[in-house]
Amino acid sequence: LQQGMIILIYLLSSREWRMLAEVALARGIVVAFCVFAPWYHGMLLRFGRSWWNELFGTEQFRRLTIGEQKQAKGTWEYYLQQVGYGTFPWIAFLPAALIRVVRIGFAKERDGQDRARLFVGVWFAATLLLFTLTITKYHHYILPAIPPAIILAALFLDDLIEKRIS
Repeated sequence: LQQGMIILIYLLSSREWRMLAEVALARGIVVAFCVFAPWYHGMLLRFGRSWWNELFGTEQFRRLTIGEQKQAKGTWEYYLQQVGYGTFPWIAFLPAALIRVVRIGFAKERDGQDRARLFVGVWFAATLLLFTLTITKYHHYILPAIPPAIILAALFLDDLIEKRIS
């Protein structure tokens, strides 16, 4: 779900709809099914319907919408703090890197590096948004946002070193 959301937001922000014509969707669905189906099948055989209800009822839907535990609730800035802890000391470069990504998003033309930066920026923002909107908040939920944050900071530092930013 998260990956689909990231791709959709990227397509909306980049306006590069022609990419959809190049996607091997049928092959991707077959590969995805071959990867995840054995685990779901095995868990259903072993634990039955109760596992399905726990996974999607409690672990996904309930934690997202109403909160599952009282001690695991927070406000929207909770994950901003966690990103800061998780990316220290590189967090210092993240705001400037994100501003650069926003500028790339509004650019008329982009090269391959710009598209990559935009995708990583969307990956970070969409992941942060998803978990910020989740009612139940645990510090480890934000872990999927740390790699794109570090990648953005690294790309920004590389641009500074190579003097591609004035």
